[in-house]
Amino acid sequence: MRHSSTAADIFMRQNLKESIMELISSAPSTDSPFDQIKKIDEQGNEYWLATELLALLGWGRAGEAVTRGKLNSLV
Repeated sequence: MRHSSTAADIFMRQNLKESIMELISSAPSTDSPFDQIKKIDEQGNEYWLATELLALLGWGRAGEAVTRGKLNSLV
């Protein structure tokens, strides 16, 4: 005997499909450049190195300026 789909069955399947697609699309992407430079310590805490963040944001030479500033302040 074949089971025929009712309107309620079709509606529930469609809602389930949409819910699954929403979960998939909202899942964190491992392709993020921030995820690629993320560090995790022994306790599982996430952190990023400032120099890597600056480079990622296009401020790669800012670290050099900070270092020069520190050196100049010692003179």
